[in-house]
Amino acid sequence: MILSCDKINAIKYAQVVVDMKRLIASMMLFVVSLSIFVPIRYVFKLDERVDMESKCYSIPNVQYIGYIESGLKYKFTPFCDVVFDKKYEKQLREKAKVFAEDLELLCGYYIQAAPGTHPGKGNIFLTLDCDRDDIGEEGYVIEVRKNYIKICGNSEKGVFWGTRTLLQWLNQGYILKEMTVVDYPEYRERSSMIDVARKYFSVEYIMNHIRELSYLKYNYLYLHLTDNEAFRIECESYPEIVSDKHYTKKEIKEIIEFAKRYNITVIPEIEMPGHMASVTKVYPEWQLEDKNGNYNHTRIDLTNPEVYEFVENLLNEFVPMFEGEYFHIGADEYIPIDEYSNYPKLEAYAKEKYGSKAKAIDAYYGFINFANGIVKKHGKTTRIWNDGLGPYGTIKVDTDIVLDVWLTNSKTYSASNLIKMGYTVGNSNTSKLYYVLGVDWASAKPDDIYENFDPYIFVNYEMLKDEPKNVGAKIQLWCDKPDSETEEELYTSLYAIYRALAQKNWGSERIVEYYGQFKKIMNMVGHAPGYTGVKTQIDIYKKIEYISRNYNKGYVEIDLGQIYKIDRVEAGAKIRRVEFSLNATNWSEQNEPARFVRIFADNITEHSDINVFGELLPDNLAFNKKVTVSSAYDEEIWPASHIVDGLRSTRWASVDTARSNGMEWVIVDLEDSYNIDAVCVYWETACPNTYIIELSDDGEVWTKITERKDTKAGLDYITVNGRGRYARITSLDFATPYGISIFELKVFGTN
Repeated sequence: MILSCDKINAIKYAQVVVDMKRLIASMMLFVVSLSIFVPIRYVFKLDERVDMESKCYSIPNVQYIGYIESGLKYKFTPFCDVVFDKKYEKQLREKAKVFAEDLELLCGYYIQAAPGTHPGKGNIFLTLDCDRDDIGEEGYVIEVRKNYIKICGNSEKGVFWGTRTLLQWLNQGYILKEMTVVDYPEYRERSSMIDVARKYFSVEYIMNHIRELSYLKYNYLYLHLTDNEAFRIECESYPEIVSDKHYTKKEIKEIIEFAKRYNITVIPEIEMPGHMASVTKVYPEWQLEDKNGNYNHTRIDLTNPEVYEFVENLLNEFVPMFEGEYFHIGADEYIPIDEYSNYPKLEAYAKEKYGSKAKAIDAYYGFINFANGIVKKHGKTTRIWNDGLGPYGTIKVDTDIVLDVWLTNSKTYSASNLIKMGYTVGNSNTSKLYYVLGVDWASAKPDDIYENFDPYIFVNYEMLKDEPKNVGAKIQLWCDKPDSETEEELYTSLYAIYRALAQKNWGSERIVEYYGQFKKIMNMVGHAPGYTGVKTQIDIYKKIEYISRNYNKGYVEIDLGQIYKIDRVEAGAKIRRVEFSLNATNWSEQNEPARFVRIFADNITEHSDINVFGELLPDNLAFNKKVTVSSAYDEEIWPASHIVDGLRSTRWASVDTARSNGMEWVIVDLEDSYNIDAVCVYWETACPNTYIIELSDDGEVWTKITERKDTKAGLDYITVNGRGRYARITSLDFATPYGISIFELKVFGTN
């Protein structure tokens, strides 16, 4: 049944009323809960004025965003719907339905997805009328206008990624400036792998992971289904090898279908010919024997014809189950290259099959090609790990196999070697992209990924920039010690890692330069709609390990050792006030960047438990730098140099309002180009109502990075995002008849 617009709006209006009633009830419950809450510590939270400039943040950042300076804005309301282009109903219906469901989960309102020929007022329109060769299959364009939003792409995949960006924006606020976005990935594969063989993960965890991956524009999920520890997938051909705790084919199908709705392709990995103890414990006669008569339960015997029959049956059963273009057979860690001499039966088998010059390792290479032939019969491409390939055999592993490069050394081919030989590779850099449970050396770190990694940086820092045969990077979750972290703990442990790699794999310019800044954006973007796992918020401000503290009557003075932006102070006594200073001489109650902090509290002693939380700031780049100003009231008493002398007791003053041309400005030369993170202006009573901050590389062409309104005397601390050598503060009006006056200007950033 298709409802009319009036009926739909009536339903939505009724839902709004219900939602308001629920909100009021929740607020009443909250008030009651507050009345019975007894704090055990006192927290002194410091106000921070942050100017986001109505910017739209997303992970990954978009390739291009152009704001339209019209002053007009789009407002998402309970009456907005999703309209998909009727001409492309077959391609877009399912994606539009998923988008509408996610919008409903995000905002709590009923959202309809319906075909149409145009957006209609307030709606979001999806179409394949794009005609842009520069964005590829997965790219998209978003047009935000006052009365509608349009998302177009060359395929439904691209349109869907556009909906993920829009969801992230709406998670930050329902009002958007008019703008146009053009976005596309630099790498065609953006992947995650979960080792479900060593550690069984619930289907709910996998579904949550799929939602999160899609939200971040990953497009592949690898499931490592078998290993020595377990065979985790239902097998009709050999049911006896299946572990008690496993995924049924029905569950696997549900995972595949769910992932497909979210633009994620599920790729299975069935390990062979190594990592097969879960098979050989049932079929011990398939274990590989060495020259001393010892059997290895992790390796199957490649001289045994039954093994090849087993593998063929296994692949014929599982390869058609999965819709993706790849099938991963592992092929890693079969035998270390320098240990093949311990297996003379492999060499004898290879010589018989491949000729008198064949070596033992050719039995392994031949097996890979055998399995590849079966996979190809089903129209798919084989993937393997790269560690077994080196210049040792007489036969070559098929070059239509894609290699996941995780390990290179003197015995194995590097990524560049493999590409020269004709292979396509994926980046599984062990030192950057391995998160291994219970293993300290292999713990991927989000700050390292965000600041020091790119998908062209392979293991051992081999650089392959602009290489078309590099498909992209994959983050691996290995579960060597499965009980060292629970699913709930992993939600939190991996949260930032997935987000950092999402940015690097997409290939767009980082919206902020440093991970400390990126943490704020992660919190703003949040989780995917419908996510039911552990909700994670990154604590931007860390507990500061200060270097000393001194007790005076009524207060404790702390030396933090470096300059920090303070977020909060906690103490076991009631805090009355906090003061800040850069030099332990000039103190202020305004929350300014500081090295020294004074905490005044009731009954405070030298032994009181005190914690300070904050964010480390770089040095003030403007300190004692050259300053030029538009005018000076008295160059001897209030010179421009006072603005950057580090003292709050000195100031600069412009001419008074009557003599001013209407715009007074200050320019500081930082002497080099920097990424600017924050600007602090300490205004005297004579301040503007409105002023702007601009940056320039040459002192001639300026870029406005923020505009401040309703300015008050005192500290104005502004987080910004820009780059330049010169910083300019320009007043657009005056709050008093005395022009403008500044005690201190501080600029923070790095190059």
